[in-house]
Amino acid sequence: MREVNLRLGDYTADTNSWTCSSSIDSQIQAVMQAQQVADRVRIWRENLISPLVETPAHSAIFATVRSVRRAIDFFGPDSIDLSSVKVDDTNPVHLIAVFRAAYAWRKAIPGWDEALDAAPRVLEAHGINSRRELAGLKS
Repeated sequence: MREVNLRLGDYTADTNSWTCSSSIDSQIQAVMQAQQVADRVRIWRENLISPLVETPAHSAIFATVRSVRRAIDFFGPDSIDLSSVKVDDTNPVHLIAVFRAAYAWRKAIPGWDEALDAAPRVLEAHGINSRRELAGLKS
């Protein structure tokens, strides 16, 4: 039996990256990076439907904003599909964060107008001043 020595490249922890020694390594690296991106960009949706806590941590809100921006950067604005979101079941603080982070791309985001129309009712139901928090989002 012949032994196969497959070199997958070298991982550099400082830069969180791989050096590739072959085309197979490049393909493996591309798949791993795509998975990392997919993992990071789904955070906005998870936070959006997470149960309401009194005051979400600033880091959770920042993670939502960062995830929205990464999704748009990597997959385009239509990756923030609000048409599939039940606005009544969302965390209102993260809903505001999604609106604010994605505002520049609002015309290309599926379900933007419908979600924004439903948002005041959701915010008011949680005691949040919707006029103040959604100011400037209607175009």
